Amino acid sequence: MEPILYWYPVYYLNGEEPYGSAVVRKSGRIIPFQLKKEPYEVDVEAGGNSFHLVFGHKTDGLFLCVPDRNIGCELSELLNRDQNMNLLMDTECLGYEDAAAITWALYSIGSLLRFIH
Repeated sequence: MEPILYWYPVYYLNGEEPYGSAVVRKSGRIIPFQLKKEPYEVDVEAGGNSFHLVFGHKTDGLFLCVPDRNIGCELSELLNRDQNMNLLMDTECLGYEDAAAITWALYSIGSLLRFIH
């Protein structure tokens, strides 16, 4: 498969003042390795960083493993950005922007998988 380009928002807050806050649209790239069957495997390049993602179903839900960062966590459905962002932030291993990039990459992959399968 060809690389998949996607966009994700990053919110920059200026303290207590909403006037200096901004939402910036950033781009990322998903390089699929295995999307035909689980576990799925992709590289995500965003914000100058690269993440190798392995994810899929387990007995009682979904999981995500980012082996190059020693991160593992449960996931909600791939299209549930809010819950997945919270789950990634709970790992305390990712900053906000990296968690947003991965969350939106999973959302993009989930949208694609609905058409593939």
